Amino acid sequence: MMQNSPVDHGLLKSWAITSQSDTEIQIQSPAEYAAAQNYGSTHWIEPVNAKALRWDGDKFSKGHMVTIPALHFVEDSIEATSARIQEFFTINGG
Repeated sequence: MMQNSPVDHGLLKSWAITSQSDTEIQIQSPAEYAAAQNYGSTHWIEPVNAKALRWDGDKFSKGHMVTIPALHFVEDSIEATSARIQEFFTINGG
């Protein structure tokens, strides 16, 4: 998932094993926005310390909806490694 995360650095690139048993390994990202990046999200943004938001040159807004498209990088990572699961357990001494 580190390779497929849609960033070059930062929290979304910092996946870690959070629990492990003989048959299961749980990994998580410390990024609170990981689910929004993977599944997509639509939310309202508005200025906090200004009268309006400014973006893309001369566009202004007192608030508007923003949509983050679903990237499905978690599913892509699972699919890319599913054929090698046994190899990972063997490499790590399992």
